[in-house]
Amino acid sequence: MKKILIFHHRGNIGGAGISLIHILKSINRDVFKITVVCPSNPPHLSNMIDEVNIDVVRTKNTPQIFAHYNGGIKYALSFRTIINLCNLFIDKKNVDSIIREHTPDIVIVNSMTLAWIGKVAKRYSAKTICFHRETYQKGLLGFRTKYLKYMLSKWFDKIAFISKFDCNMTGEISGVKQIIYDRVDVEKFTKTASINSKSQLGLDERNKHILYLGGFSNLKGAHIIVEAMRYMTDLNVKLIFIGNRKRKFNKNLNVLKRIFSCITKLLKIDNESKTMKLIKKYNLNNSIIFHDPIPNAELLFNASDIVVFPSTLPHQSRPIYEAGVAKIPIVITGFHETEEFAKNGETAITFQNRDAYDLYLKINGILNNEISVEKIVENNYLQALKRHRLTTLKDDIEELLEFKYSE
Repeated sequence: MKKILIFHHRGNIGGAGISLIHILKSINRDVFKITVVCPSNPPHLSNMIDEVNIDVVRTKNTPQIFAHYNGGIKYALSFRTIINLCNLFIDKKNVDSIIREHTPDIVIVNSMTLAWIGKVAKRYSAKTICFHRETYQKGLLGFRTKYLKYMLSKWFDKIAFISKFDCNMTGEISGVKQIIYDRVDVEKFTKTASINSKSQLGLDERNKHILYLGGFSNLKGAHIIVEAMRYMTDLNVKLIFIGNRKRKFNKNLNVLKRIFSCITKLLKIDNESKTMKLIKKYNLNNSIIFHDPIPNAELLFNASDIVVFPSTLPHQSRPIYEAGVAKIPIVITGFHETEEFAKNGETAITFQNRDAYDLYLKINGILNNEISVEKIVENNYLQALKRHRLTTLKDDIEELLEFKYSE
């Protein structure tokens, strides 16, 4: 039996985490023994991995990411970059030790930002696979992006892309490229649609609900949707805001990250502080319902009337096709990079980047039937069924894991 070791970089349940669970369920257990390396704080994802009977190596903060992606560290010459490089240098020994102990035949990283692990894996003659989930960040000179592409080409046998756009942007590399779209469990969404999701979530059935799933991320536009809510005069429209509040200091962060986190919190310049200030400023407490992430996200979609994804930079978004399966409209920032899935007037309604008033106009227009979305919703549903059905993932994963081994 061949051994697979998978590195995942976050302990929370996010889009990449849900995709990881889908991948794990699609791997043939008769052929492969799987182990996942995952941070233990928060424990949500590692607990979900336990539930599907996969071995988990719970870590304090391994693996660290190379934080160059849309929404990552903007400037190469910055204090944050220095911290990031120091963290990678420290974490290299941890990763080496884990790979040496488990002697995997295949090492998989569930993010482009973990591409540096490929070099370590190759020391032990492992086959290497990268799930490329991020959009490249445009830097001043592009050195970091070039280095990312170099790492992918030099140290990975196969790269799985979740979009054709990001695959094309990578250019020519030595490894095998494969498009593997993120998937949605259509059957779960269909089953949930038959129950009263609003009641299960404790929502008032008389209200209309807007769903935002990006947490307090600047990249995913937390402040944009909160700004948009200030214009909403209909008191029966509520925003369901999915994201963990940082109620206490995270002791599991390493020293350098603790210092940086402390500084941003004291100065109140982190995005959570900025978002909460906006809520207070515009007196929006009664318009926003905070909710922690939940593993059965289909409940949230089926309880909502609209999904919003107001990202401030191009970002491939799972909520696009989740909204498609749930048969509700999605309002998303208009970017060329995401037109593959969210084309204005065809599969989504788009608005101008960082324009909260334009976002409000689109939401209000849909809720008041001033913008017709029936055909758009139907198109997105059909697109989701064609590209994103979970039941078709096993064939893709089987092809991805096909290697010739020297016995």
